[in-house]
Amino acid sequence: MKVAAGGEIAREMRIDAAEIAERKRFLELGADDAARLAVVHAGLGDGMHGFAGDFYERLRGYPPLAALLRDDATLARLQGAHERYFRELTAGDYDAGYVARRLEVGVTHARIGLEPKWYVGAFRQYLSGMLDAVWAHSGGRRESFVPAFDALLKVAMFDLGLTLDTYIHADKRRIALRDRAIESSVNGIFIADAGQPDYPLIYVNPAFERVLGAGTGCVVGQPCICRHEGDGQGDDGYSEIRHAIARGSEGNTVLRLRRV
Repeated sequence: MKVAAGGEIAREMRIDAAEIAERKRFLELGADDAARLAVVHAGLGDGMHGFAGDFYERLRGYPPLAALLRDDATLARLQGAHERYFRELTAGDYDAGYVARRLEVGVTHARIGLEPKWYVGAFRQYLSGMLDAVWAHSGGRRESFVPAFDALLKVAMFDLGLTLDTYIHADKRRIALRDRAIESSVNGIFIADAGQPDYPLIYVNPAFERVLGAGTGCVVGQPCICRHEGDGQGDDGYSEIRHAIARGSEGNTVLRLRRV
């Protein structure tokens, strides 16, 4: 089921076989790299266990992230998934199923609110741990270590690219849903540019068009025709909204539609 879910995400993001091949080609991630990592994978064996625990221990030890991972059941589920994640990273098989599982990890992190900066920072911890592990596996021989660790870096960047793209995709989906809700709302909604004189309109939804009795092309770019009902003090009614934006809080004001 998880692979199917990841496969659906891949289809939504248009990450097909050709896209996967292009990403690998740009990273210079080839069959030789996969073979080197498969050898490392077999050689390290159980030595690769524990990376997921260290990964989430670091996340939980940082105050801004502790609240996201307070639920032990959620933590156990995520940690188990990441244990598999790190084992697969060096397994040498980077096909469509691998990509689908990587995309699902990114979607999960986006859903729980784990920002990319934390994920990337914790991933660094994994690479540092693997630095010693791959060096030991190579017997301290530079000619063996460098190609193997370079291959690991390629796969790591391949993974990070997929994960970051899922964050972007999730944001695009949220924006699309919001735009759809605004477009279909029975309430008149407009967006004005508060940084320009007269607050020119930059968007009106269909309901607001009906209120105006005019199409979008007739009103976008025109000065906002909604003004404060007035208290005789010259306040245009937008100051409270500007202050609310600056505070990062909700705000409201009463405006009157002035027909022209």
